[in-house]
Amino acid sequence: MEKITRVSPDCLKMIEYFECGGDFRQFLKAYKCPAGKWTIGMGTTRYPSGERVMPGDVITEQQVFELLTYDLAAAESAVASLVTPLIIQQRFDALVDFTYNLGILAFKNSTLLKVINKNPGDPSIDKQFARWIMAGGKPLPGLIRRRQSESWLYFNGNLKFNF
Repeated sequence: MEKITRVSPDCLKMIEYFECGGDFRQFLKAYKCPAGKWTIGMGTTRYPSGERVMPGDVITEQQVFELLTYDLAAAESAVASLVTPLIIQQRFDALVDFTYNLGILAFKNSTLLKVINKNPGDPSIDKQFARWIMAGGKPLPGLIRRRQSESWLYFNGNLKFNF
């Protein structure tokens, strides 16, 4: 088996679903995400220049995909380098979605990563996904569903959004 370094269309569908309910066009103008960060498009909080997204920022549909590609490349690279055993596409996709949503540092320091590196088939990985549901000090229904979807994809290989 070859090391996987790029997401499949399933990961892109998951990101679009959870970042913008399946319709990115409604997020061409900056908005505050549930965690209180200024965000634009499909979850971008910083532009490639390093500047933060600010109130009043507006982007085009083309820029949504340029920003997604840029942000996704960092998450893909992190998962590819931090996960030491070879994993299958569905697991890579689930971990990239997790990393895209929570950040590289959170994934790098997570018990989730430690468990995966020890045994990528360990059933307790499901519980590790489920630990990451808080924003602003409280559990968010959207994060609960996202972690369930990531775990489902990781173990079952197909997308499921409604639990």
